Amino acid sequence: MHHRLKPYFSREEILRAIDNYVPTQCQNVDPAAAAEPARVHAFATQEKLIPFFIKKVFREKKEEKYYLVLADSGMGKTTFMINLFLKYSGKRFKTYRIVLVPLGHPKADEKIESVEDKPRTILLLDAFDEDIKAARDYKTRMQEIIDKTLDFQTVIITSRSQFFPSDPDIPQEIGLFKFGGDKGEHRFYRLYVSPFSQGEIHRYLRRKYPLYLWFKRCKAHSIVTKSPDLMVRPMLLANIEDLLAGRKNYRYTYEIYEEMVERWIKRERVKDKTELRKFSEVIARDMYENQQARGGFFILHDQVGRFAEKYGIRLDELEMRSRSLLNRNAEGKYKFAHKSILEYLLSLEIIRDPDFRAGFNYDNMEQTRRFYYEHNVIPFFSRPLSGHFQLFDKDRGRIAVDTKRIDIKKLDLKELENIAVLVLPDNGITDLTPMQELKNIQALDLRDNQITDLTPLKELKNVQVLSLSKNQITDLTPLLELTSLKCLYIQSNPITKNAAFEELKRRLGKNLII
Repeated sequence: MHHRLKPYFSREEILRAIDNYVPTQCQNVDPAAAAEPARVHAFATQEKLIPFFIKKVFREKKEEKYYLVLADSGMGKTTFMINLFLKYSGKRFKTYRIVLVPLGHPKADEKIESVEDKPRTILLLDAFDEDIKAARDYKTRMQEIIDKTLDFQTVIITSRSQFFPSDPDIPQEIGLFKFGGDKGEHRFYRLYVSPFSQGEIHRYLRRKYPLYLWFKRCKAHSIVTKSPDLMVRPMLLANIEDLLAGRKNYRYTYEIYEEMVERWIKRERVKDKTELRKFSEVIARDMYENQQARGGFFILHDQVGRFAEKYGIRLDELEMRSRSLLNRNAEGKYKFAHKSILEYLLSLEIIRDPDFRAGFNYDNMEQTRRFYYEHNVIPFFSRPLSGHFQLFDKDRGRIAVDTKRIDIKKLDLKELENIAVLVLPDNGITDLTPMQELKNIQALDLRDNQITDLTPLKELKNVQVLSLSKNQITDLTPLLELTSLKCLYIQSNPITKNAAFEELKRRLGKNLII
């Protein structure tokens, strides 16, 4: 059986697919969309993918000949196809022959046409998104495949979910994909590969790293579970070897992404890796800034071409497939391999550019916020700080907590936002940027520090009492935006008595303590 796969896969690849295989689950609803509020009426029915085909599809007389299996990068589409081929080939009593052809192979069409006794053959076509002809014109290519495979008993095609454009012809909730052509309409039964559950992740890592690789297994598990997003984990599993080969320990998720992005860039054929990095970051910002005009996080071929020319990147050098940072779909739209990669690159722009940070909209971009929080906010609160804070609790009111008795860096983003009172005098504080995350702060005491710029404080719309005495502040203008401010202490600062100072004096009266 293995020799029938060897033209396309090495012996090592086949054995790895078998040894590491955790039975693939499928569902009738796109897992990336199933959790969206607008899709709550969509019900995802799950079942094991290989038994579904062997026990149901390959045995029953049915109307559907074509099956489209969709999944994001790294979710095991090829591994599933190899195991389906071997499982069915190994059956003692079977009705049909089975043939596997990767569509990325240069002689894929010849292999399909050379199959004998097509009516009694099941045809597995792997990776439609890696088919060169499909990349140029997916509709024409799909019709060609239909024309070449009409005589087969059953045809199963796999593809990256993102390869197909968001098209009204592809229904979002029922399991049928209708594709029209000169010879009529053909119905595709459409299935999605389900993300691994926690238990499946454990089984996969146990298979991949047996007991004698216990340390690797533990580190791999730590890496994958650092991401709270289940949809991200298949990508981490697909790149786990790269991540294990990287830094010794990953404390934060953004460090994992940094390693992954660097490994991706090193793999590309582009000579100037530094320029490729800049190119990727600029593309990410352009996707964000033009998402409404374009209708999504993507960039068109002619637009990406201009950036490529500016940074000396030849697009034909980029592979643009599942192991690349950027992928190209059937309409020639370029997207990042996963939305979380885009969000990581955007978090770097937020850190570097205060203007970009000030105007950034975190709606549906929670991962961006988490990356920024890990990179910029946690380090601030992780250093030794003297003082105390109070968390606001709706049920019990405020709870005073001494920073000497609790590790403030263990607070997650939601808990940090719920700090109501923070007192940090004489801590050598210079940069107030991390304070922007204190969304519900009501009283903030930063006296006797080394503060000069108050700009980040304009985000604290709920602060009522603010103590900034004994700092190096000259301009109070950012504080004009604090509409809830009732009391301000600014003694021992070289304050410029400009219009902002006069306006605050008018508003606060005797509660402006100079």
